[in-house]
Amino acid sequence: MGCVVYSIMKKAKTAGNVKRTREKKQPKLFGLKKAIVTVTAFLGILCLILLLIRGMFNSGKTGESLGVATTYYYGVNWSPMFYGNVDIDNNLNLMQAAGVKALRMDVQWALIEPTTKGTYSQSYLSTLDYAVNGSKSRDIKVLMTVDRTPNWANKNQGEFVPPSNDNDYADFLVFLIKRYSGKVNDFEIWNEPNQSQFWVNPNPTRYTALLKTAYLAAKAVNPGVNILGGSISNTTSIGTDFLKGLYSAGAKPYFDVLSQHIYGDPPAHGNMDPETLFDTLTTTILPIMQNNGDSGKKIWITEHGYTTALANSSHPAGVTESVQADYLTRAYSKAKTISQIDSLYYFSWMNGSNWNTGCNCAVTDPYNLEQNYGIVKVDDSQKLAYQSYRNMALQVSNLTPTLTIVPTLGVSPTPSIPTPTVMTTQTPVPSPAKYCCKSSKRGCRKWCNVK
Repeated sequence: MGCVVYSIMKKAKTAGNVKRTREKKQPKLFGLKKAIVTVTAFLGILCLILLLIRGMFNSGKTGESLGVATTYYYGVNWSPMFYGNVDIDNNLNLMQAAGVKALRMDVQWALIEPTTKGTYSQSYLSTLDYAVNGSKSRDIKVLMTVDRTPNWANKNQGEFVPPSNDNDYADFLVFLIKRYSGKVNDFEIWNEPNQSQFWVNPNPTRYTALLKTAYLAAKAVNPGVNILGGSISNTTSIGTDFLKGLYSAGAKPYFDVLSQHIYGDPPAHGNMDPETLFDTLTTTILPIMQNNGDSGKKIWITEHGYTTALANSSHPAGVTESVQADYLTRAYSKAKTISQIDSLYYFSWMNGSNWNTGCNCAVTDPYNLEQNYGIVKVDDSQKLAYQSYRNMALQVSNLTPTLTIVPTLGVSPTPSIPTPTVMTTQTPVPSPAKYCCKSSKRGCRKWCNVK
């Protein structure tokens, strides 16, 4: 509006100059002329400021996402579907205190629509509603990863076999988009479809078919929804060959952001520091995107982390807790030097959760590689990496954590910022015979691990 007024005033001033070349100077109008010049200058400055602000807000956005400004760069991975409301509040409070601004949560289709199409588990939906509402109230942006096929949708072939009819998956995605309209705008199509662990017989052409169906259905109900495709595991040939296959299959128009996972932690993913690791992205993934005319598309690193598991007879140790803390801040610093990377979700928020089975383990097996990626422990105490994350996110984002406590039935939470309990040493814990999975949720095994 200020720019329009400024334009009108400028035209009036120009017209006045032309008229004065034909007429004698009018002394009585000197004050009015001065006022017009002053107002015009003011509006011009105001217009420039507005344009600069607009550019600042638009520069971080991808598609029509709810926003990926500097503060939303800092994300974590966590699956709240396997927790009660009290635990959800406790963890969201800790996230808010640490400056976490984005949360990638696993939304399992097989659990929410388990038996027949259109019949939903009210228990899981209630938990998901609580987690989404709690995240929004704390200004934590949610990314939903939608995966795992219910038995009815693929003739009982297992949750990691894609659906027989891709429209069933698309319909579930649309259900989520409508249910969480105004609260969630970022959706990821599956998790690591290039890994047989999460997609039986990985096939980029088959995944592209699912991606296309889901993308078109999502855009039909909300053209501004942000769809992440790929969810590709690592930058080795298993990842690069899959990405090339996606482009060959015509996937390019059917995702707004490339989701990429990148690991370099010992012993399962080599032994690379963050700088070396992220350099592999620039020499492998980025050239493939450029060769397919997709260099302008943003990348979200939706998984990256280092396990702190101890060594046992079957594998060497991961990194120490102090190295994990150091690598965390270095990873974010390095990622920001790569302009295509728009967000980084650290894996993982909490120890103990078995991401593969959806199991919420009450006790963390210190020797289990998968269970020790967290920056927070299952008892809510913090590893050194939590403090590193907090110092980094709050300093860079210039944030002062002000908690929004969401009341839980039967609980009167104390409105204060959690004080990090930093563990300065890593004491080996004798391996117990069993690590019990206390969760009663469907999908959890009776024992998390048996030594």
